[in-house]
Amino acid sequence: MSGIELSKIKSELERLDNQQLKNIRHEVDKLLNEKEKSGELLSEEEIEFIRGIYKK
Repeated sequence: MSGIELSKIKSELERLDNQQLKNIRHEVDKLLNEKEKSGELLSEEEIEFIRGIYKK
């Protein structure tokens, strides 16, 4: 993902309510599990983005 895509997604996330964020976190967890199983590593940018989602 590019920095532009992540910043656009981040601004959209700021508009969501708690239930919507909970649903997104669940989807992120599923994606992380898939990446872990495949052995694919996250970029630093992706890691920071995910940290931002879980801080809310």
